[in-house]
Amino acid sequence: MKGDLIMGKISWYDFIIPTTPFASIVFGCIITVIAAVTIWIYTKKQKDMAIALTTGLTVTGAGVFLLHFLGYYV
Repeated sequence: MKGDLIMGKISWYDFIIPTTPFASIVFGCIITVIAAVTIWIYTKKQKDMAIALTTGLTVTGAGVFLLHFLGYYV
């Protein structure tokens, strides 16, 4: 059953308060991609977009790991 907690379904309210690590990663990636595309549209520089994408994915992964380690996702 532990696999259900990690890779469970995504609820409609998970974009406000993610209830599983999977939901956090999904919504973190969606927001990161939106931010990176917005940066690319305004600057037209792939380097700036790549930096934003890498930073966003790193922060998302580190945040999910930290919250999981602290027991937030019981």
